[in-house]
Amino acid sequence: SLLSCYYLQVMATKTEFLQLKSTVQELKKTQLDIKEEFLQLKSTVQELGRTQQDILIRLENLEQQLTSLGGGSLVPKEPEAVLTCVQCGVDYKESQNAAVSCKYHAGKLKEASPWNYQYKCCNKGGGKYEASKKTPGCAKGKHSSKHHTNYTYENYFTYMGELSMKAKEVWMELDVKDHITDRCMWAEVGISEDGHTY
Repeated sequence: SLLSCYYLQVMATKTEFLQLKSTVQELKKTQLDIKEEFLQLKSTVQELGRTQQDILIRLENLEQQLTSLGGGSLVPKEPEAVLTCVQCGVDYKESQNAAVSCKYHAGKLKEASPWNYQYKCCNKGGGKYEASKKTPGCAKGKHSSKHHTNYTYENYFTYMGELSMKAKEVWMELDVKDHITDRCMWAEVGISEDGHTY
């Protein structure tokens, strides 16, 4: 009876050992399958990499040939920005901005007499305000998309007036009377809400 108990235990251990051996063999086979699949995928990736490199080289060669024939680039260019000139109000592209593209007035439009407005810079205009605003500029230069102080232009006076209306802090105000012309002039220096000095 002790011997038969021992025999049953040995048989159970042998069965368990055979099952474990079978499981290990299956795992080894699965491991080999996975390794084989990995190597195939690695080979495919390397082949795709070579194909991609070949395609890029061919594209570069075609682009060089096209450029040498005067056909331009295969890479689409960004469309050039359309800017608005602060001096004359015209839309323009920087590539077409020549030294005399912009026609503007260097002075303000002033009332010469009732219902008669003229530019101070050239005395042109005449008639009502809106009609006089359409008078072609007397000065020429390059268009500018940003306000500047390189020289005077009519729209700068409007811009500065708008800035002073948005004043956050006024640093100095000045009223001056010209005794020769009997004209009064006014100026203001400060900082606007958006941080610009004027």
